[in-house]
Order: sequence, then C-alpha cells, then structure tokens
Amino acid sequence: MGLAVRGGPLRCGRRPGPRTGHPQFLLNQGHEVLDVPSTLSMKARVLHTRGGRKSDAADARAVGWVAQHHEGLRPVAAEDHAEILDLLTRQRDGFKGERTRALNRLHDLLRDLIPGGVPRGLTLTRGRTVLRGLRPATAMGRTRRDLARDLIGEVARLEKLMDDYEQLIAEELQASGTSLMGLHGISTIMAGKILGEVGDVRRFRSAGTSPALPVLRP
Repeated sequence: MGLAVRGGPLRCGRRPGPRTGHPQFLLNQGHEVLDVPSTLSMKARVLHTRGGRKSDAADARAVGWVAQHHEGLRPVAAEDHAEILDLLTRQRDGFKGERTRALNRLHDLLRDLIPGGVPRGLTLTRGRTVLRGLRPATAMGRTRRDLARDLIGEVARLEKLMDDYEQLIAEELQASGTSLMGLHGISTIMAGKILGEVGDVRRFRSAGTSPALPVLRP
C-alpha cells in the first residue's frame, strides 16, 4: 500500500493503513491524500527501474508517479464510525482474552481444592457456587481459596467491562446507520468487527478487488 499527497509522494508500509497514522494526520492538516494500490506502485517501480533493486526511494518515486498519472485513485477518507468500531471491538476482545486466562487460573486452583476438580466450561456463576462450599482445613488450602476468590472478582470485573463495551458498540452501530444487524445470524459484536475491519465498502470496485477479505466474496 502506498500513499501520495498532492504536491509530493509519501511512502508508507502496509501497516498502518490509510485509516490510521500519517494519512489521518495529513488529512487533519488539510492535505488531499490518495490511496495508491501496491500493485500499481510495484508495476511503476519495475518499469522505471527496469526491474532494479527495491528500495524506499524507488518505491516513493513510483507512488508519486502513479498518483500524478493514474486517474480514479481513491482519496483517503477521514476517520469515521468504522475506526471507532475497530477500536471498541479490539478492546473488548482484549478483555475477553484476559477473562479466559483468569478462568483458566481459577480452574487450576479449584482443581487443587476439590477432589477430581471441576468440569470444563467453568463460568463465573459456577465458580462462585463452588467457592461458597469450600472450607479448607489447611493454610495452603485457605491460601488457594483466597486466590480463587480474587480471581472470581477479576472475572466479574472483566465481564462487566465486556458488557459495557458491547453496549458502546451497539450505540455506535446505531449511529452509523448500518443495516448489518438486519441480517440473520449477525450479532452486535460480529457487526462491529465487520464494519471495523472492512470500513467503507465503496472502496472496493468489485468482489474481486478484496483479496485480503475473501470471506466477503459472494
């Protein structure tokens, strides 16, 4: 992926993309930024260097040349609902991962406290029920029980954060005016992830122009 500003080329890596980092900074400064597909800049570089060695300078010149001579390049748009949804869903996924790790540690502690352990699929409700019935007779057992109690509090905190972020995602989806939620089987979280990852679908000229997102092809 390459980016070009009117009046001069700008070379960027594949990450961050046109919706983050330098492109948004330049847009906020009043510049017009164009998204130059990597295939076009690669072809221009090969033609101008006669297949010479790839370098940042050669890539920057190729991006600038394509921006000056190729019609129909898509302007980079300012951040919108898609970027907000991307941030919210990624943050919620982070909390979900922490919750899973906390439940795994809780499962290990309960396994040592209860003969035979506890079944798989441990949940917050199940953990609380099991913990209420524990009366360890040794200092080691009481220490494990106290650690398990702390982990249950941590899981409860993370689940509350996950619920809060799901509500924020739902509000942002409503503000975006998307119709994704009307499709059968599309949940709030799934809709947020799709819009956060894809962004404005109008940037794809056809289904065949989204090779990085094959699941979107009919």
